[in-house]
Order: sequence, then C-alpha cells, then structure tokens
Amino acid sequence: MSLKEEIRKIPGFWQQKGPHNDIVLSSRVRIARNLRSVPFPDKLDIDEFNLIKGVVNKFMSSSIYFDRVELVDLNHCTSSEKRFLRERNLISSDMELADNAFVLLDKKGEFAIFVNDIDHFRIQVINSGLDFEKAYRIADKIDDELNKFAPYAFSEEYGYLSAKPSSVGTGVKISTIVHLPALSIHGEIDEIVHQAVLDNIEIKGDEDNANMHGYFFQISSNLLFGFSEIDIIDHLDNFIHKILDKEMEARELLVNESSLEIEDLVHRALGILSSARKISYREALKYLSTVRLGVYLGMVRHIDFPDVDDLLVNLQWAHLKQNYKKTFTTVLDSDRVRADHIRDKIKVL
Repeated sequence: MSLKEEIRKIPGFWQQKGPHNDIVLSSRVRIARNLRSVPFPDKLDIDEFNLIKGVVNKFMSSSIYFDRVELVDLNHCTSSEKRFLRERNLISSDMELADNAFVLLDKKGEFAIFVNDIDHFRIQVINSGLDFEKAYRIADKIDDELNKFAPYAFSEEYGYLSAKPSSVGTGVKISTIVHLPALSIHGEIDEIVHQAVLDNIEIKGDEDNANMHGYFFQISSNLLFGFSEIDIIDHLDNFIHKILDKEMEARELLVNESSLEIEDLVHRALGILSSARKISYREALKYLSTVRLGVYLGMVRHIDFPDVDDLLVNLQWAHLKQNYKKTFTTVLDSDRVRADHIRDKIKVL
C-alpha cells in the first residue's frame, strides 16, 4: 500500500516555534526498549516477530494512544516512500533498508515509535527549539504506556538492555540540531568541538558528516552507563546554553565589525535562491543557512524562520518527488524542480 495522505501531512516540528528556535532547530529524545527474553531484531524468527507485532497491535487497540497512532509497514512501502519517511526523521536509515520493520506514527506529529530498528522499540520525540525536558516528558509517558503491553528486558546491574552498547542503562539518547553561522565564520568551531570531546559531547557537521551542511550541526550527549535520565538531559542542555551564548556574541560581533559584508553575503544568497534554474540540495542548504542568519539579524524582513526551515525539509529528493508527482531520472531533474520550488516559495513570501 502507498502512504496515506494523512500520514504525508502529519505536522512536523519545524512548523512549531520552540525556545531559542532562531539558533536551535530541534531537540530530540529517543528511548530504546526491548522485549524480555526475545532476540534483538536482526536475530528474530517468525514466531518472535509475530510476538512483537502482537504487542504493537495491543498498543494500537488498547493504549491511551489508540485513536492517535497509525501503523506503517515498511515492507509495503516503495523505496521513495521509505526515503520520504527517513527525510522527515520518521524512520532511521537502518529501517529504510531493513526487512520486517515498521513504525507507529502519531497523527498529531508528537511522537513516533520505531519497531524492529536496532532495538525492538525506539520511542522518538522531536520538539522545535531547545526543550529536552518537554520532549522527555512526552517520551517517558509513552514509555510507561508501552510497558503495559511489553515486558522490557531489564538488568538490575546494567539497567535497560539494548543491541547498542551505548544505549544500555537508561536507553535514553538525546540530540539537537543547531545553526552556528557566526561561530563558523569566526573560525571557532574547532575549539568548540575540542571542548565537546572533553565533555563527552559529540558534534557532527560539515567536515565529518555528509548529511549536515550550511553551518548546521548535530550535537548529542555521549554519557553512557551509570548516568540517570536527568543527568543526560542536564549535561547536554548546559552545553547547548553555553553554545547559544557564544553564537549570539559572535553574531553581535559580525554586525559591529562586518555589517556591510554580512548584509552583502545574505542578499547574494537570497538573489541566487530567487533566480537559480537548478540547484543541488547541498548548495541550497548553504544559501538558506545564510538567509536564516539574515532573518535573525533583521536584514531579511519578509521571510521568517519557519519559512526557511520548511524549505530545508521540502527541498529533499523524496519530498520534491511527492509534492510534484515527478519521476527523476537524473540528478539534474531534481535540481531543476528544487530551484523551481524555491523561486515559487520566495515569490509569495
């Protein structure tokens, strides 16, 4: 079956306005859980698979979320539909290629439950802006509800068990995506990455992660076994607040010392986006990132952060294919449609 239209239209976190969303695009909390005495997903036989699916069916019919969740069986999705879900962070890259994986999606867009990813269950909540506590409260409530139908694999010595060693203990992993153009322009990212390593923080960006470009960085906590959920949240939250302060100081410095140069950079980026006839996703991210800085600095007044963030999502390959009902036979095909989409959107803003 193809994805239902209501699934395609599930609202995303980028359409919300969260704390500090001018710099922090999202806060993500994931909780990994596994069924007691059942092998991890890559070792399941048919009976064990059906046991997990039975838990999912009970959750869908009898939990407090029974009228909010929709099941998507990835075995019944096309490759472009799977990519659409992955581009929206509604499945993982492993699930895109896996057999017998499926996902429970909240129709309100508040959460997703990955089934048969690396672990049997992975609860995911993504909020706009910097708000790990809110995301965790939502995920924790879902975790308690799922536990009514799924006896979890738990060790008194190690905590919750996982196929991924770094998830053993609480099973909680948190991360955020931040926009740091001023620190990047000032050449301060290397120093921040060095400090992050000392603080058990991981930063992925332009240099080491092909999926992050345009001054956007994914930052996550690497605290492992022995820390509580609150420890993990406070650890990353405190680090991000320090980064926020540094980025705001760097932006102020840009305006004071290089206002004309930055304004020129912003409007050149806007000019290219407004007139280009073909553009790659990576190039679009580069210029949208610069325009996003211009919005913050008040140099671009007819565009707001949700406008830019919506483009960041909808310029991806599967989104373009779905929105325009196109079949792309070459990269140039998608680059042309991407440029058309940007021009059309900017024209009406």
